[in-house]
Amino acid sequence: MGIIRWIEGHFWAFLLFAMFFGILVPLPTDYLIPLLKPELMLTLLLVFLKIDVIAILERIRDFRSMAYLAFSFLILSPLVFFGLFSLWDAELAVGVLLLMSVPAGTSAPVLTDILRGNAALAMSLTIVTSLLAPFTIPLLFHYLVDQEVAVNHQKLFWDSASMIFIPMVASVILKRWIPRFIKRVSPSFTAINILLLFVVVASSFGSQRSTLLANPISLLEDIFWMYFLSVLVHAFGFLLAIGRPREDRIAIIVERAYMNNGLAVVLAATSFPPSILILMVLSEIPWSTTLMPLRWFLRKLGWYEAREIS
Repeated sequence: MGIIRWIEGHFWAFLLFAMFFGILVPLPTDYLIPLLKPELMLTLLLVFLKIDVIAILERIRDFRSMAYLAFSFLILSPLVFFGLFSLWDAELAVGVLLLMSVPAGTSAPVLTDILRGNAALAMSLTIVTSLLAPFTIPLLFHYLVDQEVAVNHQKLFWDSASMIFIPMVASVILKRWIPRFIKRVSPSFTAINILLLFVVVASSFGSQRSTLLANPISLLEDIFWMYFLSVLVHAFGFLLAIGRPREDRIAIIVERAYMNNGLAVVLAATSFPPSILILMVLSEIPWSTTLMPLRWFLRKLGWYEAREIS
């Protein structure tokens, strides 16, 4: 249990080190990138094994709450932040719109679990936003920037669905077949997920290593804007969660702040100029480094210590 607690307590160091490791060390990304999807599916499986699938479905059945949060994530926040960043730079605003319009990240429920939030609510938000985003993303760009985004709706839908529902079904089967084993090893699941996220982050940065090292000074301004956006998005999630139970608030903040950067990178590569693609890649830096300050903030609020690590 000692090593497990140590890994959970230093998750931020693993993510930060993964970022620098991916940039500085040449990695066989041709082999690692195709593994990102199964790795993320494995992280979700471990989260599903720790929570009740029925609780997830109950959350989704709460139509009013889900509709409010989905609208806030996929429509309201993209509009708010696009309008705000349009005051500074039009191209930056387009990048912000793309980043804010993608669904909650498939790793967000894992991060919610690390911060001891409501993983069932987080998973519900990931599912709902992933199913709706293929329709809302082209709509936003059509009306706001008059740019058609080449989104393969069918592929995006099935990719999102398979990454979520296959681990969900597998967790139900495993809980039925080997419940005692699952219960015995479940305390190690969060630590294992942190190690898996290390590989995901290192692989993501390694895939863009040459671009990031080519002219690092010119990227500092873009990194600043991504951090500024990250702070604002965390605050936006905090406002959305006012009046809810502590674990629900953590889930909503994480789900809003840690979006599907990988999807944003793919869309940027297929439908936008290189400057937007670089912004999407750089958005991974706040993603990898702000979880520790968030945990510190939650600890100051008295939220993080409220539940013991099981």
